[in-house]
Amino acid sequence: MKKNNFVKFMKSIVLLMVMSLALTSCQGFIDAIVGDTDNPSNSTQSVVKVGISYKKWDQEKEAFVDAVTPGDYTEVDVASNGVIWNGGWYVVKEDKTINGDLMINGEVNLLILDGKTLTINGKIENTTSSSLNILGQTINTAKLVVNSPTCGITCQGDLTLSKVSVTSKGADATEQTRAYGGISVEGNLNIYGSVVSAIGGNGIYGDVKLGVRDGAMAIYVKESMTIYSSSVTAEGGETLYNEGNGGDGVTIAEGNIDIHDSNLDAKGGGCYIGMSEGFGGHGIEFLGVTNMLYYYSGSVNLKGGYGSTGVGDTNGYCFGAPRTQQFQNSSYYYNSITNKSGKTIHVMLGYIFGDGKYEIDLNDGDLLNTRYYQTLKI
Repeated sequence: MKKNNFVKFMKSIVLLMVMSLALTSCQGFIDAIVGDTDNPSNSTQSVVKVGISYKKWDQEKEAFVDAVTPGDYTEVDVASNGVIWNGGWYVVKEDKTINGDLMINGEVNLLILDGKTLTINGKIENTTSSSLNILGQTINTAKLVVNSPTCGITCQGDLTLSKVSVTSKGADATEQTRAYGGISVEGNLNIYGSVVSAIGGNGIYGDVKLGVRDGAMAIYVKESMTIYSSSVTAEGGETLYNEGNGGDGVTIAEGNIDIHDSNLDAKGGGCYIGMSEGFGGHGIEFLGVTNMLYYYSGSVNLKGGYGSTGVGDTNGYCFGAPRTQQFQNSSYYYNSITNKSGKTIHVMLGYIFGDGKYEIDLNDGDLLNTRYYQTLKI
């Protein structure tokens, strides 16, 4: 009898163990379906997201089309000491402020929902050659404001601004650092259905060798700049000091500018008037040998900064049109503005020693030769 009782006892123990394991497995299955009620942050439901609809630019159609973000986006939150974003999608659902720098590694898509504003009290810097895409949602009411202690937005790859209002100002010079630009792009700058205001920092009185007297360019693009259905304002930084130079509104290193149904206002920063050193900034300056500005529709206003002729090519300083460069064998290459719009481009050439305004109107089919400022029919 004792042996039988012992056997029954052991069977009961085994049965209890089996039931306990079954209940544990069942609870795990329930948690997987409805979430861990004791630890809500571990709930799988909390990470399940549905993509967000927005308008995307289609270059082939030259129009906006419907699109949806992936579901695995990151919702942007406030930050007090800067933040680092790796590649992926980031969405601003409410007004948010990031104090400190926004550093980006990899291709990033930033979507700001309609009526919301993201404020960066620091710089935005993409440290890789990947593209940075800053997007509004549908009705052009999303805003990005960058208040930087250095350059406002720096991108090593392409930068695309789409259906968003962007304000980016570079920092003024200090006794030890030069002024910074508003937007600097090593790749292409593409602007679709957006309102962009870029402002270069101003120069101060300081050591000439450090370059702190120069104003900064508002927008620098190494490759090409393309603008569709947008309004772009670029103001180069000012300087009021001898041997200081005004910053350009827009500087294009290697590529072209294409303007479609858009307004471009580019103004060079002024410089110290009445002295032989220094010059005013250009509305647009091309650094390459064959750059072109193609204007198809909208309006273009270029204004050179107040300035003196300075040393070098006296025809090239303080003009709204690009400054021509001299190359080997004393040959000159001609950067040009080509008007294909059917309208008129107004170019204000600025002031030389306070002599007065020099202005040119480019009618449809006109080409501006920027070496001698002749207007040619094409």
